[in-house]
Amino acid sequence: MRGISYSSVLFFLVGFSLLAEPSELPVIRIVEKHNYSLTRNGRYQGHLYREMRGRIEVHPSSHGPHYRGTAFLLESFTHLAPSVPRRVDEIIDVNTYPLALHSMDLPSSPFPSHQGIPVIPQDGIPLEGSWQGPGVVYVDPEGKGMPTRVNVLVEYRYQGTTSYEGEEVFVLWARFGLRYKGDDPEGDPQLAKSEGSHVLTIYLSKDGVLRFIKDTFDDRFLYKDGTTLSGKGFSLIWYREVVPFLPGTTIALLSESLSPLLSPTPSPLATPEPSTTLTSPSPAEELASLGEENSVEKVPEGIKITLRTLHFLPDQAVLLPGEEAKLDILAEALKKAPDRTILVVGHTADVGKPQGQMALSVARAKTIVEELVKRGIEPDRLIYLGKGGTEPVAPNHTEEGRRLNRRVEIFLLED
Repeated sequence: MRGISYSSVLFFLVGFSLLAEPSELPVIRIVEKHNYSLTRNGRYQGHLYREMRGRIEVHPSSHGPHYRGTAFLLESFTHLAPSVPRRVDEIIDVNTYPLALHSMDLPSSPFPSHQGIPVIPQDGIPLEGSWQGPGVVYVDPEGKGMPTRVNVLVEYRYQGTTSYEGEEVFVLWARFGLRYKGDDPEGDPQLAKSEGSHVLTIYLSKDGVLRFIKDTFDDRFLYKDGTTLSGKGFSLIWYREVVPFLPGTTIALLSESLSPLLSPTPSPLATPEPSTTLTSPSPAEELASLGEENSVEKVPEGIKITLRTLHFLPDQAVLLPGEEAKLDILAEALKKAPDRTILVVGHTADVGKPQGQMALSVARAKTIVEELVKRGIEPDRLIYLGKGGTEPVAPNHTEEGRRLNRRVEIFLLED
């Protein structure tokens, strides 16, 4: 076997054509799930479940692939994660060169957590024997938002082939020791050193496309105050090519489904008869009157649905009676774009204390995702966050401006 060349493995990382126009750059979705038991000073703390999801554009450069995009760090659970919508704890700006591991002149981001892995020999993967290559792993044992970079030396062996999601893939076995000596100035300043063992299973397509990494680990961390932490478990990392939306088609489909919530097109034949009787509008008439308040548009992240007409009780995350019909329509529209991640973002007017605004916006976004789950949207498709009054679309010194700033945005992410 001649083997898979190093350059063919970069096929996935660099992109399908180095001559591609910027609008045709490959986009990958990377999902990481970390599942491990945590011990502090010899005492069991619980089972920690963490997840990160990122949408990454792959730009070619003289330094190799340049990852640019956004990743979401989701809330951690100290037990096995239930199937519920997940709050976004942190948004990570991804801007890194994952193969230029030792250049201090290039930006580096802690996502994905494994970078420069795998390394393939220039003359291909050998059928027998092992080879080595450098890599980088980012660790954050307690999920404190202080990822620390650890340089590692990885040993690899070829294991054969297997079937993965309907295709035959190459299997690599790998291992490395986690040896940190306090040498990351941007990492956790309290982390003094680490030791541990990692064993990896890596899947590559026959074209050299990185599909999947499983990392089983047993790590120990020593902090400057004498605290010791131990983490034992595994992490799973999936790499998938994103199939982009067809904006015109998808927006037309969503707009049709959401038409009762969007601007109606008046019929020239519809001439209302004069009436002397005061009547309450029907639910359909009330929905049709919402019109310009709501919109569907293409944005870099995917497709955004803006709703300013989901009404809550003042200063609460409780929807007013009668809002059910709007949520029914929204849920049915979202089902027209299956498998995509749905991000719900709550916004408030800039009134009161920022902490209160943020808490209210998070709670209202959570209310919406819970209502969507009741209407058949899969919980693992839903993530949510609040932005308080930090992103106004109108001045806050007028009642009309404040009303416009109170809104919910639903993103169908292009992942």
